[in-house]
Amino acid sequence: MNYLLTRIESLICAIWASKYEECRSSALEVAMFRRYFASVLLAVISNLAIADDVFNISATVGSLTNSAGLTTASDTFDSLTQSELNALIPTYTGTEIASVDIDFRGLALTVAYPITGAPDLVLNIPSLGISRTFVGSTREESRRLLRDFFKDGSMLGRIMRELAQVSPVDPMAGNPNSLQARMITGAFERNFRRQVSRIKGERDTRSALRNEPLRFAANQQRDTMTDGVAASARRSSSVDVGATVSAFRQEGLGTASVDVPLGYAFPPDPGRPFSLNADLQVSDTEGAASYGADIGAAYRFDLNERWFLAPSANLGIVASEDLGSLGTVASAALTSAYLLYDGGYSLWMGNAINYSRTLHTSIAGYSFDSKIENVVFVNGLLLSTPLPALGANYSIEYSLTDIRYTGTELYNNYYDEIGVALGRGWNSGGVENNLRVGLSYLTSENSRGFTLTLAYSF
Repeated sequence: MNYLLTRIESLICAIWASKYEECRSSALEVAMFRRYFASVLLAVISNLAIADDVFNISATVGSLTNSAGLTTASDTFDSLTQSELNALIPTYTGTEIASVDIDFRGLALTVAYPITGAPDLVLNIPSLGISRTFVGSTREESRRLLRDFFKDGSMLGRIMRELAQVSPVDPMAGNPNSLQARMITGAFERNFRRQVSRIKGERDTRSALRNEPLRFAANQQRDTMTDGVAASARRSSSVDVGATVSAFRQEGLGTASVDVPLGYAFPPDPGRPFSLNADLQVSDTEGAASYGADIGAAYRFDLNERWFLAPSANLGIVASEDLGSLGTVASAALTSAYLLYDGGYSLWMGNAINYSRTLHTSIAGYSFDSKIENVVFVNGLLLSTPLPALGANYSIEYSLTDIRYTGTELYNNYYDEIGVALGRGWNSGGVENNLRVGLSYLTSENSRGFTLTLAYSF
């Protein structure tokens, strides 16, 4: 573990200080990174140490009952076959009365063969008031009719909507790792935190250029050239790249995910940068994989030196064969950022209102719309203060964010997050560079977890 931490420290330091030996000579910086990454690794390990099963079944044949935990949705439906039931209850031969209680990642349903020797298969989903009987020529054919039933668009939409409310690990909505939640937090990250960092970098560059020793000895022509360089830096395009590692736990289920956010910003007019973004994600929930992606655009309006607005729109998709989920989400947001104080430190207030709606989805015979619709309010504070002990270009940020969902009832209807980030900004050839490493802790009604973020813009 110590060796791994040392190698991570070396890599980050090499990027951070651009001179490896210089970084290694700073005992304070090395010690800080050691504590930082050690705490992250220990938090992630403890957060995922105890694993439950995403799907659970309990089969009963006569007086015998047996239970099993499963990893994927297909395993759950396969448990209704004669061979799988026989594996759970050896006395089952395919003709006895049998019932299977299923916990489908939080949604309770019961499937039963209620008549001895008959193929009739009965499905009950109490929370939705659904009760259906499927009669094929054999029990296996009845099971196939059950599968086809889930291709009914209105019925599948109701089930997907219910899962967003009762499932702790629904890929679509209701938990911090869901597509909807990631799109909401991602928009606030891009339109508030990163824009604030970009503005701070622009101001620091102009300030540094104006305070150079040669600046005071220069003539008015030099003044004009310097201001031109600063203005050019302000108008230049920028690229955002990064990586985010998250670990969340809810009701005994752990989800680990890796996000790769990408962004490109270019200002058509000074102070009004237009930006494009994309985000790719892969998640693992107790062995069940899911994949997501979203794209979007935003446009920042600088109303004055202390206040800007940023309208944005995003479209995302998530798919998980293991968890039995697929869907698309569209969202629009208006983010406001206001500089409350700008002295030895800066204090920003961010507010956003988001509208999020699932869209109609069709694939491989399945066509549905879960009709999940929410208006989401995000409010946050960001305190940034310089760290002269590490260098003139270093700063530390403290953030506090509150997210509230209205509209469709979800598994989690609010999130609170507290974070700290270490940043370094510098100018190279008139191009602003900013590197930030952050750690945040999230808590909500039913979820908690950590997120480690590495973000670089140039």
